[in-house]
Amino acid sequence: MPYANPYRSFQTIILKEDMTMGGRISIGIIENDGSLKTIEAHTKFMPGAIINEAFAKTGDVSELREFLDKYENDIFGEGFGRTGNVPSDYGYVLVDLREGNFVAAQRFTNFETIIGAEIAQAEFFKRGGKAGADGLARMITHLHEWNTFEQKMEYVEIEPFKDASELKANPEMLYYEIGGPSRSFTVSYPSWNTSFHDYDIEGLEEVRDYLTGRGLLSPDDLGVWQAKIDEAYRNKAEMDALGFDDELPGAPIVAAPKVG
Repeated sequence: MPYANPYRSFQTIILKEDMTMGGRISIGIIENDGSLKTIEAHTKFMPGAIINEAFAKTGDVSELREFLDKYENDIFGEGFGRTGNVPSDYGYVLVDLREGNFVAAQRFTNFETIIGAEIAQAEFFKRGGKAGADGLARMITHLHEWNTFEQKMEYVEIEPFKDASELKANPEMLYYEIGGPSRSFTVSYPSWNTSFHDYDIEGLEEVRDYLTGRGLLSPDDLGVWQAKIDEAYRNKAEMDALGFDDELPGAPIVAAPKVG
């Protein structure tokens, strides 16, 4: 069945960003003066605050600030707010205004991939209605095409769309087949140096090292990062013992190397 693999890709994206699912995630901002604030927020509205044209192309963090302000003040009364500079349940995201870096180790969404439904149904996916959908369409750089013969996804560079209507006018660009799963696209962040990682051993270590290299982790913070990394190593060992390929790097290890 030629559409089997693209559909699994589609399902993965949807499951990672189901509006009824998700949980807590830590988001840090390093200001131009070097000060750092980390907020624990809910994942469900995070993509709309970050995956938007203004943030991607001009470095405008106003939507992100508005999003974080709500959670810093816990306006929903759900126990969110300021936190240590550490990962939460779904990981950690950092926007470094001083150096122009956008770094993450998280397991909720794919910052570099959107699906056609996010543009066709921008309101449902909390993407800012028509204006947000237009911006997403202009962020697209590549179309994801499933190569049935080689059984792999290929990334085809395409010209940017002028707005969402141009994309929606061509249903074949939005869906693998009419009534079938959405196509997926690569989006870019030209205003940022990006370093995106899964919430796994490699990702956690990479982001921890970014923060320690800049003196942004207290001893208590570092202890939490180490505990998360130790947990990732244990999870990997368990998966290896069960014979699953969890795509984590390196040979099976049951204890993480200590830092410091």
